[in-house]
Amino acid sequence: MKVVEKKPNYLKLRTISAFWWVTAAMFGVCGTWYIVLLNAVIPIETSVTTLSCNRQKPDRGTCQLDNSNFWLSRKTQIPVSNLKSAKVSTRVQDSIKTYQILIITSSGEITFNPNQSYKLEQAQAITSAINSFVKNRLKTSLSIESAYKWFSIAGLITVSVIAVSFLCIMLLCLLQGVDTWIFEKNIDGLTIKQKRLLGKKFTQHLQQGEIEDVTVEESESWNGDNIYRLSILQVSGESIPLSQVYSSGWERKQEIRRSINIFIRTQDSPINSENLGIPFAE
Repeated sequence: MKVVEKKPNYLKLRTISAFWWVTAAMFGVCGTWYIVLLNAVIPIETSVTTLSCNRQKPDRGTCQLDNSNFWLSRKTQIPVSNLKSAKVSTRVQDSIKTYQILIITSSGEITFNPNQSYKLEQAQAITSAINSFVKNRLKTSLSIESAYKWFSIAGLITVSVIAVSFLCIMLLCLLQGVDTWIFEKNIDGLTIKQKRLLGKKFTQHLQQGEIEDVTVEESESWNGDNIYRLSILQVSGESIPLSQVYSSGWERKQEIRRSINIFIRTQDSPINSENLGIPFAE
């Protein structure tokens, strides 16, 4: 808390809560991290297709077709005895030819990678490798891997929403962490106002003689350290805390306490120490 403006009958204090600003910094870091992902990782998804075959005997063994991406993985087991061949399938859309790879088994056709279209040369190379393994019954293993990247609208929307949410929360925490307290003297007493960009605002008028003192309240933190906050103590025993949280800095709070006391009891003001009950000297 610090004094930002002082006049004979007007005093303005501002409090910046370390708790809210640290929280804001954490959300800011998370939001920035997600923005990095937004531009580098998530929107560009990778689909990887792997075909692995192991043959123990000419007619015994297993092939596994693994289709995986950022979200899921799908595995298909194919007995080597069921593997017949592979071929290139041609698709034509808007006069543009694309190619897909079909694995022929005794149970039907299996698409090598449903999410990917290949160039003709690439598709022919993969089908040639599969057909070579099928024909050469002495070949014991086959391993083919094909990776495909594409721009993901779903990934873009997901990361954008998360990043914006983190940054909005950061902004809300920053605004929540700034309190402005205004003390205004008038003929019959003192008006205390709390202004906050977010949350409830507070205004209270204290009549002459209702203020007992300006105090520094003490508490204990989770690790045993002493923490403090300023408060306006009324004659009735009620208090008006000038902060919702306690913090360190006893000497600084004593300086602010003295500034408030001096402001309240200044002799040329509409109110003074005699009608407020605050001792002139500390």
